[in-house]
Amino acid sequence: MSKLFSKRLFIYEIKTILKNWYIPFFGVVFPILLSQLIGRTAFVSGVPENVQPYVFTEGFYNFAMVIPLCVVMLGHASMYSQDLEHGIPQRLKLFGISINKQLTMRLLAIMFINLVSFLLFTVTYALSFKMMDITVPALLLAIVSFSILSLSLFLIAHAVALLLKKFEPTYGVTMGLYFFLMIISGSMGLRQSDFPAALKFVAQLFPVYHMPGDISKLYYQSVNLAPLAQALVFFLLLSVGLLLFALQKNKKSFR
Repeated sequence: MSKLFSKRLFIYEIKTILKNWYIPFFGVVFPILLSQLIGRTAFVSGVPENVQPYVFTEGFYNFAMVIPLCVVMLGHASMYSQDLEHGIPQRLKLFGISINKQLTMRLLAIMFINLVSFLLFTVTYALSFKMMDITVPALLLAIVSFSILSLSLFLIAHAVALLLKKFEPTYGVTMGLYFFLMIISGSMGLRQSDFPAALKFVAQLFPVYHMPGDISKLYYQSVNLAPLAQALVFFLLLSVGLLLFALQKNKKSFR
């Protein structure tokens, strides 16, 4: 691990991520603004005061879903596709920085920004809205679920960038996936109970469909977590499979 870690490269990656304004804006500022706007209007309107903590708790996880989708998936896909277009990985390799070290530092940096975004959003949301008291099972489930989701999104973003190699098609594909995942998570105004049967069948294969509801319900009742666990495993295996396929098509990428 020491051979793969570089403090200088880690700081460089952090600065590179923050220079892409859409990552801090859509990954940090946008979820906060969206939650404040919707939370103070749609959530409060017509909802009895004693029920609001339940609504705000589930809303928290709906809004939090935006963070890894923007920071990790869209962020890495857009940056790495531009890196490939300009031959940056090959240039860094000439200076003795291996592809594996580059990707390790990018992963650590983007997960660090992802974590900071979660913390900022959590503090802001908790200070603004009254949520239910968190439980240890709910906290552990949230940490595990969002960690696996974030890693899977990174692998998918990297695979798409490797396969398409150009910014515009890469961004187009990942943006389409972003909206699809947001829709099936119930964060785009379409309630999951209103999904057509075919869409509901497909949606249940993905963890974002289960996470907001299952994690928030675990605050106050027992929950069957098997569907969520199966979806997390499926999504992780899907991302690994897609990455292996991309690496097979680009055998020199990790040399």
